[in-house]
Amino acid sequence: MEKNPLKQCKQQRQRCDPCSEIFSALSCPQRLKIVRILSQGNICVKDLAEQMEIDVSVVSRHLKSLKTSGLVQSNRIGVNTYYEIEDTRVLDLLDTASVILKDRAMNMLYNE
Repeated sequence: MEKNPLKQCKQQRQRCDPCSEIFSALSCPQRLKIVRILSQGNICVKDLAEQMEIDVSVVSRHLKSLKTSGLVQSNRIGVNTYYEIEDTRVLDLLDTASVILKDRAMNMLYNE
């Protein structure tokens, strides 16, 4: 049985460079938005979906990716599952990326 080439690529990427798994998880704008929302505190899937104005199933899929990469963790309370940032250093990483992008934009303005 032939494997899915995208799945093979992901598995190879994870074996070769664990760092790429984190950046892959953060490469989606919706997942970045989820991380930014979670930076304000834990939240249940339903509330997160409402805040983002997208379907619960889409949010759940993104959260699974973020959890698999070790960026978020979950905690079940009653019937709800709450998610939170597992390691807040990921927020520092995103802040650093924002500074780099702002600096690049300023350099482009001055070099025109």
